[in-house]
Amino acid sequence: MKKSIVRRVRWGNVLITGLLMGCLAYGGWRFSRPTQVIKTYTYTYTVQAGDTLWSVCSEAKLPEQDVRELVFRTMEDNGLKNAGKLEPGRIITIKLIRKN
Repeated sequence: MKKSIVRRVRWGNVLITGLLMGCLAYGGWRFSRPTQVIKTYTYTYTVQAGDTLWSVCSEAKLPEQDVRELVFRTMEDNGLKNAGKLEPGRIITIKLIRKN
C-alpha cells in the first residue's frame, strides 16, 4: 500500500528550504537598494559684534538640519565653551551635513 503524499514529504527539508529562500530574497532586496550619500560642506564665518552662535548657525543651516545639533557640533569643533559669547573677529567653521 502506498503512502499518501503528505506522509512521504520530509517537512523538515521543506521548512529549511523555505527559510533559505526567504533569506536569499531578503538579501537580494537589502543589497539592491541604493545607498545613502552623505555630503559634508564646511562653512567659515567671521564673527561680527553682537553675533551669537545660535544666530550664525540658524542662518547657515540646511533645511533638514536641527539648529540645536548644529550649535552643539560647532561648539565642539571650534572649542567654544559659551555659545552666547563670541569674540568679534574670530573665525568659526560650521560643518553642514547633507544626506541624499
